[in-house]
Amino acid sequence: MAKQRGPRSAPRRSVSRTSPLFAGQSAAAEGYEYVPVKWAIDMGISDDSLRQVMERVNNIDSIWPTGRGSLDREDFRSRVKAGQSSLDDRAIDTVFNTFNAGTYLATDREGLAKTIAQWRASGGAPSASSLGGGIAGAKVSVIGAWLFLNVFSAFAAYFIILRPILDTNFGIDLLPGQPKYWE
Repeated sequence: MAKQRGPRSAPRRSVSRTSPLFAGQSAAAEGYEYVPVKWAIDMGISDDSLRQVMERVNNIDSIWPTGRGSLDREDFRSRVKAGQSSLDDRAIDTVFNTFNAGTYLATDREGLAKTIAQWRASGGAPSASSLGGGIAGAKVSVIGAWLFLNVFSAFAAYFIILRPILDTNFGIDLLPGQPKYWE
């Protein structure tokens, strides 16, 4: 029999972002995870799904308690899904992203109250077409942020930080035709 070394520990428990044990993800449908870039390029969210989410939002007080300074995605999701868990999480994220140009937090309560009132301005059921401009703006914002972080930042890191170091210390310049601002 092999001798055990050290205290015996319980097996490690793995918690993924889609697991209900991960903080803030308990209301999300099993297997769904909000990923901003995937959401931005997803064109398959139906108007009917959006309308169903909009119908669950009667007014600002139904989703944003008085006295709170902001509304985050998971609070919105849990309030909208209360009593109706069959709603499409992608549609919930789409409606939420129209409130805040694709960021994780809505902070303008009065502006959001006006937006929700405009959904029903003509009376009756809300129309998903009233979200069109907000959806386009949120998608452009998310894609722009992704491009900045993943494309421009890599170029800027080389051009501004690494290029002078490599050229000065090692004589390596990958952009020989460009002016050397550090000289």
